[in-house]
Amino acid sequence: MLERVLVPLDGSAPSSAALARLRPLLREAGGEVALLHVTELSPDARPEAPLFGRADVARAVLGPLRDSLAEAGIRASVHLRTGDAASEILRDAAEWGATLVAMSTHGRTGLARVVRGSVAEAVLRRSPVPVLTLNPALAAASGPGAEGPFRRILLPLDASPASSSIVPQVAVLAAASGAEVVLLHVLEDPGGSPSGEEVDRAVGRAIARLRDDREGLERDGIRTRLRALLGRPEEAILEAVRDDEADLLAMTTHGRTGLSRAVYGSVAESVLRRATVPVLLRRPFGSEAARAAPAAAAAPGL
Repeated sequence: MLERVLVPLDGSAPSSAALARLRPLLREAGGEVALLHVTELSPDARPEAPLFGRADVARAVLGPLRDSLAEAGIRASVHLRTGDAASEILRDAAEWGATLVAMSTHGRTGLARVVRGSVAEAVLRRSPVPVLTLNPALAAASGPGAEGPFRRILLPLDASPASSSIVPQVAVLAAASGAEVVLLHVLEDPGGSPSGEEVDRAVGRAIARLRDDREGLERDGIRTRLRALLGRPEEAILEAVRDDEADLLAMTTHGRTGLSRAVYGSVAESVLRRATVPVLLRRPFGSEAARAAPAAAAAPGL
């Protein structure tokens, strides 16, 4: 996944945050980086608004960044495009053969809007490769660890093939950074007052669902822990991020139970807006997504 990383940039410090976080991993994994700037054309665009309004300016700014990456042992190139930002990001990712898109959810121009209705949303909805997003404003408030290898990755799973499809990408990041992976299953609260015995049985079943994925990670030499929580999925996920001091959250955009809605249905949208750590999202394809959809309707609670 770290072989060819596409990083959209607009010249602002926030847009560079995702690259800063990945630098040590790219150096360790021998990955290649494409620094992409898209000059957007729109009827209401002000000529002075984009920092990179012209290709020569973009090249002058991104060139030194490419050179600094090369000095650190990271292969890098500069890509310049003109047009709709999301479309050009996706087009460049396809033509270059990107294995990961890493971008901030806030920036100066094309990436300046919040997640909903933004370039980031459009890329997340359509990207055929995983997308790593970072909200730099929230990350800055979270203290140390904004750069450098990941130490602990939170991985919400529900035992569906779609949900587990992100496990190989998590394994790559965990191996490159030496991170521990916390596998989480969220049991949606059915309401009422379930007995302690019912809750214990449900938690036991939830933990059992995580064991196959855990065994796969541990065969790769990755340290793991298992957790099960009862509650609203988005709240439980954010609670686990805080309690486990995770510095990366990885999840698919479809699953079986708590993560069964589309990415901009309630769970992932809420998590993306509120997470103080980077979020790695993968959109399932083909039979994975097809299996996830009918399973959502039949998923049991406690």
